[in-house]
Amino acid sequence: MRFAFRMLRRNLGFTAVAVLTLALAIGANVAIFSVTSALLLRPFPYAHPEQLVSITNRDAQSQDGGNNNTLVRYEFLRDHAHTLAVAAWTNDAMALTGSGEPAQLPIARVTPNFFSLLGVQPALGRAFADADGRPESRPVVVLSNALWRTRFNSNPDVVGTTIDLDGTPSVVVGVLPARLAFPFIGKADLFTPRYFEFSLFSTARLRQGVGYLGYIARLVPGTTRAQADAELAVLSKQYIRLNPDVHDAIAGTVMISTPLRDSVVGDLRTKIAILTAAVTLLLLIGCANVASLLLSRALARKRELAVRAALGASRGALLRLLLIESLLLAGCAGALGILLAWAADRSLAAWAAAQLPTGIPIEIDGRVLLFALLVSAWTGIVTGLFPALHLAGSSLNTALREEGRGLSGASVAA
Repeated sequence: MRFAFRMLRRNLGFTAVAVLTLALAIGANVAIFSVTSALLLRPFPYAHPEQLVSITNRDAQSQDGGNNNTLVRYEFLRDHAHTLAVAAWTNDAMALTGSGEPAQLPIARVTPNFFSLLGVQPALGRAFADADGRPESRPVVVLSNALWRTRFNSNPDVVGTTIDLDGTPSVVVGVLPARLAFPFIGKADLFTPRYFEFSLFSTARLRQGVGYLGYIARLVPGTTRAQADAELAVLSKQYIRLNPDVHDAIAGTVMISTPLRDSVVGDLRTKIAILTAAVTLLLLIGCANVASLLLSRALARKRELAVRAALGASRGALLRLLLIESLLLAGCAGALGILLAWAADRSLAAWAAAQLPTGIPIEIDGRVLLFALLVSAWTGIVTGLFPALHLAGSSLNTALREEGRGLSGASVAA
C-alpha cells in the first residue's frame, strides 16, 4: 500500500485525472442510489407498512383517480368493509392565533383512527380518541414536532394548552415524534380529527358528494390485496345502489387499492430506473477510460515489472501490486464521490422539491455508504484487472531480454 501510494504521488497528473474521472461516475451512482434507497427501499416509519394501501375511487373507463373520495363513501366503507380498516384525511389551512404572531398553517384533517391505523404513537400526550371525531366534541389537535419546536419552543407542558384555529379554541392533546412524516399527505403542521369539516364547503355540501378526502387503509391480517379489491368491487355496487342521490354514486365507478409506496412514488419509479441505467453506463465508460490509462501506465512500467519478476516476484505478487494501485485510486475516488453525491442530493432536494414526495429525506445513510464502498471496490477491481491480466499474458522475461538487446545495440553503435 505504501509503495502504491508513492507511485501514485509520483504521477500526480495521472492520479488526478483518474480520481476525478472515477469520482464523477461513482458520485452520480451514489446520488441516484440515495434517491432509490429513500423512495423505494427504506421502509415507511409505520407499523407493518407492507399492509398499508391507499384507496381511490376511479372511473372504470378513464381510470382517473386521486383524492376525490367523499365523506359519505368513507362512512360506508368504515361500516361495511371486512378486509380493510379504513382511515381518511385531507389537506386544509387554518389561521393560528394566540401563540405569538398570527400565521396561516397547513393542516391535515384526519379521522380519529388515523394514527392508530398507522401504528404511530405521539412523543408527548396522546393520539385521537373516537370521541374526538364527533361534531359535538370539543376541538382538539396534535402538533407536528417541527411546529412544537419552532412555535412553542419545545415546551413539554404544551399538552393541555388551548390554541385558536380560525378563532375556534382547540386543545393540544399530543405532539408527534421528530422526523415522522406522512408523504402521502404532504406538509402538515398540525392535525385535527374534524375530518367532516372543510374550509371551502359546508358540512351539508360535503354530504352531497364533494370529493375532498384521501383514503388510507390497512389490510386485515391474513387478507390479500386481491381479496380486498374483490370486496371493494362489491361495496362499490352496493354504495351506488344505496345512495342514488349522492353525487359520486355514479354507475361504472370502482374503488381500487394500491400499495402505499406505489401511491407515494407514482411515476418516479420509471424515472429512477432510467436515471439508474444512465449513471450505470456513465460508470462503465469511466471504468473503461481509467482502465485504458492504467494499461498505458503499466506498459510503460513493463521493464520495472520484468526486473521484479527476475528478482523473484511471483506473477500473483505483480498482479496484486497493480490491483492495489487501482483499488487505492478507486478508494480516493469513492471518498470524493460521496462528497459529490452529498452535494448532488442537496441540489436535488432544492431544485426538484415539487416532484419529490414531501417528508422523505434524501440523505447519505448507512445503506448508501455501503453501496458507495461496494461500487468503489468493484470499480477498483474492474479498472485494475484488465491491465493486470494483459501483462500477465505477456512474457516479462522476453521484455527484459529485448530491453537488454536494445541497450547492447546502442552501445555498439556508439
